[in-house]
Amino acid sequence: MRLTPSDGATAGGPRWVLLYSLATALGVALAYGACAWVLFGYPWDWSPDEGIALDYGRRLLQAPETLYPREAVPFPAAYTPLLPVLMAPVVAWSAEPLRFARFLACAWTMLVGSAAYALVRSRSGAAVSLATAALVFAPVDLSYWYLLIRVDGPMVALWLLAAAFLLPARLERGTDRLSRGRLWGGALALLGSVLAKPTALVHALPLVLGWFLVDRDSGRRLCVTLASLGLALLLLLEWLTSGGFLWTMSLWGTHPRQAGLLTSLLVMFLERSLPIWIFAATGLVYAGCCTRAGWRDGAWLLLLGGLLGVPLLSKSGAWWNYMLPALCGAAILGGRLWGVAPDPATPRWSGMLRLHDLAPAAVATLALGLVLTRTFPLPSNQDAKTAEFFYTFLKERGRPILATQPEYAYFLLDQVTEMEGSSFPYLAASKVAGVERIRNRIAERWYRTIVAVPHFWPADASFESVLTQNYTLLGECALGFHYGRTRFVLFAPHGSPVRFQPPPGVRCRALEAGS
Repeated sequence: MRLTPSDGATAGGPRWVLLYSLATALGVALAYGACAWVLFGYPWDWSPDEGIALDYGRRLLQAPETLYPREAVPFPAAYTPLLPVLMAPVVAWSAEPLRFARFLACAWTMLVGSAAYALVRSRSGAAVSLATAALVFAPVDLSYWYLLIRVDGPMVALWLLAAAFLLPARLERGTDRLSRGRLWGGALALLGSVLAKPTALVHALPLVLGWFLVDRDSGRRLCVTLASLGLALLLLLEWLTSGGFLWTMSLWGTHPRQAGLLTSLLVMFLERSLPIWIFAATGLVYAGCCTRAGWRDGAWLLLLGGLLGVPLLSKSGAWWNYMLPALCGAAILGGRLWGVAPDPATPRWSGMLRLHDLAPAAVATLALGLVLTRTFPLPSNQDAKTAEFFYTFLKERGRPILATQPEYAYFLLDQVTEMEGSSFPYLAASKVAGVERIRNRIAERWYRTIVAVPHFWPADASFESVLTQNYTLLGECALGFHYGRTRFVLFAPHGSPVRFQPPPGVRCRALEAGS
C-alpha cells in the first residue's frame, strides 16, 4: 500500500487548486489580521482577567514572593509561571503594555497556524495543508480567543509545536522511531505548554503514551525524559516558592462541579465548530474508502488529547475555550486524511484521485465560507468611552481598591491584585487562608473604592452585611468584553466626599442605596 502526499497538482490534478488554496489561506489570514489590528488599537482590556496577566508580569519584576504565597490575598498566580515570564519584559519595556502584549499574543497565534500547517504538511501536500491551516482560524467566533492575554494561546501553541516533533505518522508497530532531536524538542515544548497551563498534562497524555503502539523503546525514553525534567522543574518551583507553588495549584480544588455546565458548554462549542467536525468525518470516510489507513493516522492522538478536556468543562469557571485543542486536533486530522493520495489498488481509483485532487479547493472554500459568515467580537466606540470613564474614575479615586473584576483596574492603579473575581466566591466558601483579610478591610473601610460583580460576591451573608454597613452605593457601569457586557457596581466608604457623574454616551449611571 502506498501512502503518498499530493500537492493537488499531481497525476493531472489542476494546478489552480494550489493557487486557490494559497489565495484563500491568505484571505483568511488578512481577515483575521484586520480584526486583530482593530483589537491592537483598543487601549482597554477585552477580557476582564487580562489585567491580571500584566499584574503577574510586574510582580515577577518587583515582588516575586507575592506570586505563590501560601495565602489567597493578594491573589497568587493561579496558573503555572510561563505567562508572567512572557509579560514581564512587556511591562518593563513598554509604556503601553496591554497593546504590546497583544502583539505577543499575535506571535503565539502565528505559532498555532504554523504548527497546524507543519503537522498536515508532513503527511499531505501543500494545497490541503494551507487550506487546513486557514480552517483552524476560519471560525473567528472561536479562534479570536488566541488574541486574548490568557494562558490558552501559548498552551495550545506549544502543545501543537510538541506534536510537530513527536507525532508518529502512523499508529502501527515499527513505522516510526524518535530521534534524539525529536525527543528533546518535543519534551521541551510539552513542558513549556504545561508551564503555560497545567491542563496541558491532560492534552499531552495520548501524544506520549501513543508511542507504545509504535515503538516501545521510544515511548519509554520519552516517558523517562518527561518525568525527569518535570520532576526537576517541580522541585525547583517548590524550592523557589517555599512550597507555595503546589499550595496555589491546590486552590483549583475549591471550584465545585456545576450540574449541567458540561452539557451546555459542549453544545455551545459544537454549534460553533460543527463544520470542522464534518470536515474531519468526511476525511475519515474518504481515507477508509481509498487508503484503508484512516484509523491509524497519528493525528488521532491529537484529537483524543483535545477531547480529554471535555470532563474539565464541568468545573465552575470553565468555558468552551477548554475545547480549543480538540478543534485543532479535528482540523489537523481531517487535513491529513484528505491529503493522502488513494491507493491504485482501490476500486474506482481514478474517481477517488479526482476527488482527492479537488479536496483542497473544497477545504479552502469551507474556510472562506466560515470567515465570511462568523463574527470576530470587537469593541465598539461606546465600549471604549465607557471603559475610559470607568478607569479614569478609579484612578482619580486612587488605591487601594477591591475589584471582583476587572483585574485591569489593579494594574492601572499600580496595586497588586487583591482578589481574582471569579475565584472569590469559592475561596471565601472554603475559608482559604487570607480571605478573611478582605472582610476585615471592608469593616475598616480600608478600600477607597469597591467594584463588585454581583454574581461573584461571596454567598456568605457576613460579606454582604459588612459591605452595606460600611460602604455607600455610588453607581454602576456596564463594560463591554468579548462575550458581551458585565455590570459592575461601585461603592465608596460611608461619608466619602465623592460624586459619581457619568457623562452622556457611556453605559454608566449613578445609583442610590437600595437600588
